[in-house]
Amino acid sequence: MLSSVPRPLARLMWANNGARESGKKWIDPASCTNSTQFVQMLCEKFKDDTGGYSCDFGPYANVWCVAVNPPEDDSFPLIFTCNIDPRELLCPQDEDQPWKLTCPKTWGGTCFNFCENAAVIGCVGGAPHFLEGKYARSKFISRDGIPKPGPDTYFLTPTGRVDFVERQAQSGTGTAEPL
Repeated sequence: MLSSVPRPLARLMWANNGARESGKKWIDPASCTNSTQFVQMLCEKFKDDTGGYSCDFGPYANVWCVAVNPPEDDSFPLIFTCNIDPRELLCPQDEDQPWKLTCPKTWGGTCFNFCENAAVIGCVGGAPHFLEGKYARSKFISRDGIPKPGPDTYFLTPTGRVDFVERQAQSGTGTAEPL
């Protein structure tokens, strides 16, 4: 089931970060053009060292958005289904607005059956959340308000990299990539 993927995927990301911190060979997410490529590279690198967790996500390998350089905030979304726009996920003024859940088929991605009715989010410090459409809003993933991305935080999506518009507006450079 799709909601069981975030935990093993997060473990792969933690193993990758551990390899980087210890000076070992690691997968630099900046070298990846999208989240699918990053997930596939992680699976290939750690396929023999997954601690008993499957690294074969089957059709669900290309339905994830992943945070790169997330802040050390347990409520920050590390992994989530690509039916959520990352910019909407972290928009403080829309904390109580339901997210627009979009089927990935609209951009040529893989439909995962419940894509317009629910979302899956795995945060930095916890178990994955399966949020039905009526609960698919930012206030249900963080009790202390919308978590703030770090200065170098961005998301890899199946279609590319997403930076945050407010940070780009402050710096006057860059453009946000559409999902």
